[in-house]
Amino acid sequence: VTGVQTCALPISGLLEKVKQSLDGQYDYVAFEQVPSDPNTDAIEQICEQAKAAAADCLVAIGGGSAMDAAKGASCL
Repeated sequence: VTGVQTCALPISGLLEKVKQSLDGQYDYVAFEQVPSDPNTDAIEQICEQAKAAAADCLVAIGGGSAMDAAKGASCL
């Protein structure tokens, strides 16, 4: 789970580093559209995507918005 702004900063490479570390070891789905100040719609989308993928956990990458959204989705 990461925000739109984190994805817009490819220079940091953080998201790509995380994806590379997971490739071949774990199946994952990336939700990269968390807006600033996420609303319930974004949280419900994350939850639906996690359920469809039968996710065991959520990992938040970025700032507070991504973390808040991941925490909210994990409660649903």
